Amino acid sequence: MVEVIPIQNAAHGANLCGIDLNKTITSSLMKSLTDALYEHRVIIIKDQKLTKAKYLKFGRLWGTPIPHVLDHMRMPGYPELLAVGNTEEKDSSSDIRNGAALWHTDQSYQRKPASATMLYSILVPSIGGQTKLADMSAAYDALDDKTKEKIDSLEVAHLYGAGKLLDDEFKANPLKTRDQVNRIPSCYHPMYLGIPLQDGNHFMRQDNRLLRLREWKKLKLENYFGS
Repeated sequence: MVEVIPIQNAAHGANLCGIDLNKTITSSLMKSLTDALYEHRVIIIKDQKLTKAKYLKFGRLWGTPIPHVLDHMRMPGYPELLAVGNTEEKDSSSDIRNGAALWHTDQSYQRKPASATMLYSILVPSIGGQTKLADMSAAYDALDDKTKEKIDSLEVAHLYGAGKLLDDEFKANPLKTRDQVNRIPSCYHPMYLGIPLQDGNHFMRQDNRLLRLREWKKLKLENYFGS
């Protein structure tokens, strides 16, 4: 039986216990995982020992994985997987090592963006190096009705690596080839999206990928994105 334990003193997130992803994953279990994800925004499935093949098989139960545009960084034999860290030879480059150290929504620059992201921790430091996550549904809910009315119909152009960075952020991993650039031209998405499995909306927070607002002259952009 799946045990869902909300993370104490956190705005969102839950630990899930009583699961072995190496065993048969039933439709009932997937429903429990999906319900937990949409209720808590972030779920942590504890104490798993998975091979790359098993991890990918589990990922495919959520939908069709989207291979990252940085094809030179994909795992050999597993193009849907990407290693992020500081222990491999490729990580000697600060551009690659720090290329995810900025606020972003994964793959929002795709015309069909990802609906969820999975991470599998192999080696983590005892202090620092945290992956920080923000609940953008809560951010939307905290807005006053007048602000919601102004932004509800807005669309935002997304382009990989095009947005403004905060002082403590790093640039996204650079595109290396013309083919990579051509595969991800700028595209528009609503500033907020409805979640189909549960009532609610969420922002697509895009400091490093926000390019422009459609009809942006009607609003003061800095009020919403600090640019």
